[in-house]
Amino acid sequence: MQRTCRVTVPKTGNLEIAERVTRVACQFQSRVTLDSPVFEADAKSFFGTLILSAARGMPVSITAEGPDAFSAVDALSDIFHETSQKAA
Repeated sequence: MQRTCRVTVPKTGNLEIAERVTRVACQFQSRVTLDSPVFEADAKSFFGTLILSAARGMPVSITAEGPDAFSAVDALSDIFHETSQKAA
């Protein structure tokens, strides 16, 4: 099973986003990646998500492959949406 969702990296809160994304991604069995136009990161890697979070305002695709892919993408996209709303 695979699912992809497109979100935008918020312009603030890089450390918070990276920590939350990594913590939540590690709760799922699925392989989860974050893809931007310039970088791809394993969502379960704090340093990968931290580097990607520096791409403020860029679109990012969240892709998950595995038995809980839909739940993983939903949970991670919620983090990006919540953080974007706080910054607004």
